[in-house]
Amino acid sequence: MPGHNLHSDYDPSVSGQTGFEYRFVPRWALETVLGFDNFDGEGTKSDLLIGRLAANPKFYAWLGGAVQVGLFAGPELSFVEGDGVNFGFDAGAMVEYRINKEWSVELQGAFHQHVTDNYKSYGTSAVQLRYRF
Repeated sequence: MPGHNLHSDYDPSVSGQTGFEYRFVPRWALETVLGFDNFDGEGTKSDLLIGRLAANPKFYAWLGGAVQVGLFAGPELSFVEGDGVNFGFDAGAMVEYRINKEWSVELQGAFHQHVTDNYKSYGTSAVQLRYRF
C-alpha cells in the first residue's frame, strides 16, 4: 500500500519477495531480501515498478513456541523504474507461526524510505510461506 508522497499518484498492485535468513542465536538473525513492488498509476501516470535489495538484522522479541514475533530494520537499495538506484532503509515487524520444523507462515508489515529520491516512502504488507533447511 503506498504511503506519503506515493499515495496521491499510485494505487497498490502486486508485490513479491524472496530472501534468506541466517539465525546467529535464538533471538538474532540476518535476513537478505530481494523483492519488487508494483504500483498502478492514477489518471495519466504510468505504472511504477520498484525493485529492492535489503540486508536486515532481525530481532525475535518473543519466542512463544509455535508463534514468534520479531522486528527488523536495515539498509535498502531500491531500483526505481526510470529513476535509477536509490539508497534508503526499511523497517518493520512480523508474526510467524511455525507449522513444523521446516515450514512456517509469516505476516509482515514494512516501511520503505528512499533517502536519495526526494524521500519517497511507502508501506507494504505480506503473507509469506517460509521453508527452513
